[in-house]
Amino acid sequence: MKICDSLLLLLLLLSSVACQTGVVSLTLDRACELYGRRGTYIAQQGDSKRLKCSWNGTSPVRSFTWTLNGKSFNLTSKVTTNYNSKEQRFSLESIGDEHRGEFACTIWTEANETASVNITLLLQGLPRILVSPEEAVYGSQLKLRCAHGNEKVNRIIWSVNGGSLHPLNRSWVYFSGNATFSDEIYFNVSEAIANEKYKCEVSSEVTCYSRSDRPQPLLSVHMSEEYALEVRYPIQLILTEPSGSVVGLSPNEMYSVNCTRHRRDFGDSSSITWYKMVAGMEVGVDQIETLQVTPLEDGGRMLRVYRAKPYHSGTYKCVGDNNYGRDEKSVFLSINDTGSISDTLVKLTGNPGVGTQLELMCVDPNIDSFDQNVKA
Repeated sequence: MKICDSLLLLLLLLSSVACQTGVVSLTLDRACELYGRRGTYIAQQGDSKRLKCSWNGTSPVRSFTWTLNGKSFNLTSKVTTNYNSKEQRFSLESIGDEHRGEFACTIWTEANETASVNITLLLQGLPRILVSPEEAVYGSQLKLRCAHGNEKVNRIIWSVNGGSLHPLNRSWVYFSGNATFSDEIYFNVSEAIANEKYKCEVSSEVTCYSRSDRPQPLLSVHMSEEYALEVRYPIQLILTEPSGSVVGLSPNEMYSVNCTRHRRDFGDSSSITWYKMVAGMEVGVDQIETLQVTPLEDGGRMLRVYRAKPYHSGTYKCVGDNNYGRDEKSVFLSINDTGSISDTLVKLTGNPGVGTQLELMCVDPNIDSFDQNVKA
């Protein structure tokens, strides 16, 4: 047992010595290595760079393995391997957010040696404008945020329609910072900002190692894509009568009133419905005789009264809904039938006198025949 133990210990020692016969290194060619942070590189979004993994040991390299943030990834055709110099190069094309993080290279040699090394890749990328809430609704507040993951940012400015926003001194725009560093802006949403186009610009300055290992500044400026601000409007109804007005009608008079949307609401899905208020409840006008609701070409609704009757009197409410709000308009119809009793009570026989009989009949001039007489 002692001999076996000694041989095992000897093998472990030899393996330990073998693992120390070379060093593996990993670099990102033509990229900024941050000063004071060896192994941390910065690339610009959209750049193409080349990773180089090298081994300076005596034993030939059998294989290279690459990982990004701990996960293996497939190498593309942009890979070159030179086993004589014991290095492998891998090209990163159009660097983007998916390349952020820690790259690691692991080698295995013919002598069963293994070694690994890693670097960190940071990205000076294009900022993105994030909107909260997702839609700009008229009368509400909206926030635009200039989102980025860039290092050493020293300036964030906003532009609108191609010009700087801050000098405009708009009363409905608020900055989270000052004119040259404001990552968020807020709006009171109104027609004034409809269809405007916004951008944010992010500037940064980092310090890299130069070829002589001296500090060297690197400036970069990145502009976001344009964000077009489209204002959404809660539905706004318009009546052909002033809302809340009282409309007096005579018996059997014809009447109509239109309920339509404001033109700026067009394009948003909406619904418009007429109701009559009965004991505090909304009753569909289709349940009331001689009333009709007709669709209009612009999406509105026309309420039509055929031959007004006393039971038509009351409040009629037009209700509109869309994805951003509700609106209501109303009109009160008053059917004036007072003073018409003398016209509807017709004497049938004789002159009234003490002890005589008087017959009266209830007459509606729009009805040709009567089922019964009313006598008194």
